[in-house]
Amino acid sequence: YDKHTQFPESFEAGKYLIYCIGENAILEDAALREMNLSGCNLVNANLQNATLIKTQFKGTHFGSADLSNATLSGANLRGVDLSQAKLEGAKLKGSFYDQDTKFPPDFDCQKHSMLAIRPDEDLSNQNLST
Repeated sequence: YDKHTQFPESFEAGKYLIYCIGENAILEDAALREMNLSGCNLVNANLQNATLIKTQFKGTHFGSADLSNATLSGANLRGVDLSQAKLEGAKLKGSFYDQDTKFPPDFDCQKHSMLAIRPDEDLSNQNLST
């Protein structure tokens, strides 16, 4: 849910495993596997140790989000600006990026076994399963 979600008066969100998605969200250890978070505002969100396997992030705004030790295997990071995000210890193997994805200075996509999606990219010999 987000800050605009309205619950019935008797609904107690704390009783359920639900997450508020938005700026400054606290999503530490969250299980958001295979979710579609495309276009979300996750500026300054705490996503430490979150499970984000095969999650869609196309166009998501991260700002200074903390993705330390998060698992993003197979995630779609095309067009995402991660230039200010904290990525220490993040597991990015098999995640997808393109020419519009921005990374922190000195970030090495090959070291993290990420997959480039480009019009001329040959993925015929790549294992795309995670």
